[in-house]
Amino acid sequence: MAYDRAGFYVKADHIHDFEYPGKFPMLKPDIVAEKNGMKILVEVETRNSIGTVRDRRQRRQFGHWAKQEQKRDFRREIAG
Repeated sequence: MAYDRAGFYVKADHIHDFEYPGKFPMLKPDIVAEKNGMKILVEVETRNSIGTVRDRRQRRQFGHWAKQEQKRDFRREIAG
């Protein structure tokens, strides 16, 4: 995983050998990467999940979470 190779402490849902990421604030991201006080939430979407109600809710809530502090970021990756 790129974040792991870049020295981030990584928590990931559905990936063996990584700790469970927890919820931010009420939804669980696929990946949480932390390094030097920076916290990045990553949500991985497939072509089929783009634009779903769940996708829109995650983008709204994780985006709002990220804007509350300077050392927070939300990223959305498209798999495949």
